[in-house]
Amino acid sequence: MDAERSASKSVRAPSLEDTELSRRVFYLSMVIGSLAVAVAVFSVPYLPTNDGPQHVLSGFLQKEFSEPGTPYSVFLEPLPEFAERGFAVLFEPLLELFSWRTALSTTLSLATLSGAWAFAALACALAKRRTPWAFLGFALAFPWTFYMGFVPFVVGTNVGLATVAYALRYDEPRRLQLFLLSTLLFVEAVMHVGTSVAIGLVLLLVFLVRAREGQRLRALGTVLLVGAPAAAVLMTVLVAPSRARASGIHEPWIWTPWLERLHQLPRFMLPGPMPRALLGSLLVVVGLATGLRRARNGEASRGELGVLGAALLFVVVALLGPLDAPGWQLVAPRFACVGAPLAAALLAPLWPTRSPRALLAAILALAGASLAITYDFHQRLSRACEPALAGLSSPVKLDGFTLPLPLDPYCGVSSDPRVSEVPHLAPLFHVGALYAVARGGFTPYMFGGAASIHAFQYRPDARQKGMPPSPPPSLYVALGRQEVLSDRAKREFIVARFAEYGSTNDHLLVIGASAEDLASILARGYIADWLTASAMIAHPRRCTLDVLVHADDPRGVRVEVGQRPAGEAVQAMAAERGEPIADGSRRLTLSGGGCGPLWVRGFRDVDSSGGASKGDVFCAGAGRDGSLNVDVVDRAEVQCRIEGRGRPAEP
Repeated sequence: MDAERSASKSVRAPSLEDTELSRRVFYLSMVIGSLAVAVAVFSVPYLPTNDGPQHVLSGFLQKEFSEPGTPYSVFLEPLPEFAERGFAVLFEPLLELFSWRTALSTTLSLATLSGAWAFAALACALAKRRTPWAFLGFALAFPWTFYMGFVPFVVGTNVGLATVAYALRYDEPRRLQLFLLSTLLFVEAVMHVGTSVAIGLVLLLVFLVRAREGQRLRALGTVLLVGAPAAAVLMTVLVAPSRARASGIHEPWIWTPWLERLHQLPRFMLPGPMPRALLGSLLVVVGLATGLRRARNGEASRGELGVLGAALLFVVVALLGPLDAPGWQLVAPRFACVGAPLAAALLAPLWPTRSPRALLAAILALAGASLAITYDFHQRLSRACEPALAGLSSPVKLDGFTLPLPLDPYCGVSSDPRVSEVPHLAPLFHVGALYAVARGGFTPYMFGGAASIHAFQYRPDARQKGMPPSPPPSLYVALGRQEVLSDRAKREFIVARFAEYGSTNDHLLVIGASAEDLASILARGYIADWLTASAMIAHPRRCTLDVLVHADDPRGVRVEVGQRPAGEAVQAMAAERGEPIADGSRRLTLSGGGCGPLWVRGFRDVDSSGGASKGDVFCAGAGRDGSLNVDVVDRAEVQCRIEGRGRPAEP
C-alpha cells in the first residue's frame, strides 16, 4: 500500500500552486517592468511621435480655450470629440498639475503601461493562473501605433485587451458580468471607436466558439446586446458631420503589394531596430503556432480558440488589407498592433513547470532586452530631433499665426517605409502644433473638422476675422516625401511657395533646413527672431513694388505679382485703380507683399477671362509665360508697356 501511494505521488500532475507564481513574485516583477517602461519614456525630454503634437495641442486648447484673455475663441469653435478620447482623458487632468512636457511623458507612460498590464491580465486569463508569460507585455509595450502618435488607438487597444481578459474569466457570465463587459466595450469605443470594432469581433468569436451545441444563436444575441452601447457610438460617428464629407472630398483606397508589406510586417508587429522587430515577430509566430498545435491536439480551451481565430484574422488583414481607406489612414498596420498581443498571449497556457521562476527569469530577460533596445532608440530619436525642437525654449513669443515649414521631418529615421525602423514615421511633420503649445499662437495645419474625433475646428468665418491663407494640403503633404525635397529644383519651389504664403502670416517656422534654404528665405524679406544652423523662427518684412503701366487705355489691363520660381499670384490689381501719372500711364503700388525674387505679369485681358490667357496682350519684353522678373529688397519699380488694344473690354 505504501509503495502504491509513493508511486501515485511520483506521477501526480503539478497542482495550481506548483505552476502559479506567488503574489509577491508576480507583483514585484510587474513593478520592476513598469519602472523600466517609465524610464524608457522619461529618459528623454520629449519623445517625438507623428501625430503626438496634434493631440498635445488639442488637449492644451481644451484647457486654455475658456481662459480670460486668450484669443482662441476668435478663430476656433469646440467640437464634441466623443469617439477618440484615449489621449485627452489622460492628458487633460495632468495638465492641471504639470507642465505640458511632464504631462505628456506621464500620459505616454500610462498609455504604454496599460498595454503591459492588459496583456498580463489576458495571459493570466488564458493560463488560468499567474503565469510568467504575463510579462511578455513589457516586451510589446511600445507598438507601432505608439510611434505614429495614435495614442487614442493605443489606449483603446489596451482597454480592449483588458475587456477580452475579463470575458475569458467567465465561461458562463451572469448579468452583472455581461453589464460590466458592455461597459468596458463602451469605454473602449469612447477611447477609440475603431478598436472597439476589432475587439467586438474578438468577443463575438469567443462567445460563439465556447457556446454549447444549439446555443450559438443565443450567444450571438448576447454579444449584440453587450455591444449595443459601443455600436451606438459607432453609428453616431458614421452620421456625425464632417467638413471633408460635406465638401465632397473623395479619399481613395490605397493598397501596397503584399510582398512589400510582408517585409515591413515585423516592424508593424514591434517597431524599432530589426533585432527588436524580429523578436516581436518571433513571439507572434510561435504564439500562433502554439495555438494551432493545441487546437489540433484538442488541448486548447474554447476561449483560446476564439482568441486564436481573431489573432489569425488580424495578422492576415495586416498583411493583405488596405494601407489607407476613405477617412482612415494606415489601416492595415494597426491590425498588426491588435493581433500581435493576442497571438503572443497564446503562449500563456504552455509548459506547466515546478520551476516557474526559471521561466520568469528568461521572460524578464527577454522583456529587458526589448526595453533596452527601445531606450537606445528613444535616445537616438531625441538627439536627432533636438535641433528642430530647440526653439521650443526660445524667448520668441509666437502671437498670431505661424506657418510651419518642416523641410526634414524624419529626425534621422529613413523616409523609406521599406527600411525605416518605424515605417511611415515622420515625427516632426506636425511640429507646428508643438510650437503653438510651447510658444503660443495658432498653426494653420490643425486636426479638426470631424465632430466625433476632434476637439476643435476653425470657425467658418475665420478668414473674415483675419486668418491668413496657407499652402494647400497637397503642398504640405509633399514635405513628407523625401524624393521631392532631395530634388533641388523642387525643393526651391516648395521653399518659395511657403515663403510666399508666410509673408501673410505673423511668423514662419523652418526646421531641417540647409544653409541655402535659410539664405533663400532671408533673401525673401524675412527677419530672423531665432536662428540656428538648420532651424529658424522669422517674421516677414513688408516690401513695396511699384508697377508703372503704360497703355493707351488702362481698361481691361491687370497686373499680377508672385514669387519666383513661378507660383500662383499672391497679389493682383486692375490698372484702372492705379494712380494716374504723366502720359496717361498708371502707377500701381503693391505694398505689404513679399520681398526677394518676384515675377510681375501685366496683361490686357482681351478675352475677358479674368486671368492671363494665350490671346492676351502682355508687357513688352516679357518672358514666354508673360512675366517680368524683379528682385525687391525694400522697394522696387517695374515698367510695363502694353502695346496694342486687342478687343476692347466690356464697359
